Amino acid sequence: WRALLPGNVLMNSYGPTEASVIATTAALSGPEAVWNGQDTMPIGLPRPGVDAIVADEHGYPVAVGVAGELLLSGDALALAYRGDAALTARRFVTLPALLQRPRAYRTGDRVCLQDGQLVFLGRLDNEVKISGLRIDPAEVENALLTHTGVQEVAVVAVPRTQTGWALVAFVVGGDLDPKALRHHLVELLPAAAIPGHWQVLDSLP
Repeated sequence: WRALLPGNVLMNSYGPTEASVIATTAALSGPEAVWNGQDTMPIGLPRPGVDAIVADEHGYPVAVGVAGELLLSGDALALAYRGDAALTARRFVTLPALLQRPRAYRTGDRVCLQDGQLVFLGRLDNEVKISGLRIDPAEVENALLTHTGVQEVAVVAVPRTQTGWALVAFVVGGDLDPKALRHHLVELLPAAAIPGHWQVLDSLP
């Protein structure tokens, strides 16, 4: 980037759809760069109109340098998940420990504040991103269990050789055909959530 566009500023932006996509930014190059070139790359600080809170499992802010879940607050938050009140209640919460008890979105991302910048440390669950979509392996498992021939299933996200993730499905049942199972999922899930690798087993470990 620096060799091809030396006069430009490279920004690292972070943000989920529920917070209108971009919530924090960090300058990686240019006069205001906050990145020193190491493997740990900051996701920056909140954009105007966004509040970022690093909190424990109860929604209380943690001390500087302590890892916690990133919660986002501000006017750009989504109102709800359409048709899913239970998920809305889990992800959009009120923070009683803060002044004015703001409404916040639980991102599920683990971060900490280091040298004045937020640093992404990973997920608090098994969710992965594939083709730009957030995929929860448990949702793929639930979809597979709607097939009458599937008795047990485990879907695991494994890292690809170069970058990203691949889904592997381990299924237990009678005479199961991975092609038929894949076709079954096409009616229920987006393409990115359909496992690319299949293993039919006699039982799960």
